[in-house]
Amino acid sequence: MAINNKDYEESITWFDEDKQFDTIREAHEWVYSGAYNEIGYNYDGYRSKDPKLAYALLFELIRLNTLHEY
Repeated sequence: MAINNKDYEESITWFDEDKQFDTIREAHEWVYSGAYNEIGYNYDGYRSKDPKLAYALLFELIRLNTLHEY
């Protein structure tokens, strides 16, 4: 049975990030912050329009998967 993407997306509790960062370094700092980690406990998904933040999140996910070999 195929899952309809629209139904799947509506079943996720999303956090829509409005922050815009000037540098990738600032985005990395946000990813490592306690405030960002709290979002993960309260929401299923995370959306951002800032490509620097998306890059920082992807970098961290790859780094963790490489270190811990998930």
